[in-house]
Amino acid sequence: MNIMLLAGEPQITPESSIFDRLTLGGSTLLIGMLIVFSVLGIIFIALQIMRAVFTKQAIQAKKARKAEAAAQKSAVQAEEAAPAPVVEAPADDSEIVAAIVAAISAYTGKAPEGFRVVSFKKRR
Repeated sequence: MNIMLLAGEPQITPESSIFDRLTLGGSTLLIGMLIVFSVLGIIFIALQIMRAVFTKQAIQAKKARKAEAAAQKSAVQAEEAAPAPVVEAPADDSEIVAAIVAAISAYTGKAPEGFRVVSFKKRR
């Protein structure tokens, strides 16, 4: 390092040569770069530690999700293996139409003969 820097004397004087000025500038540059890269190194180490911690947690969560998915898959396969109960659809939609007409007439307070159902569609 610069001897003038350690002695505490004035850094640049009017009599200072260009070499003294460049030496002071270079040492200041090196000290600044050393500080900046040291802080970047500390940040990098902190990020690597956080990455290791969070990756471990993510792996554990992923294993738990895989186990849950495997359990659901085995439950679905067991359900598929068992015969499904047969539900017979009504062959005639007249019961459904009658229920709709009764609900509409109860809601509006009008007699069911005053209107008729033209069509209806199932929505999912």
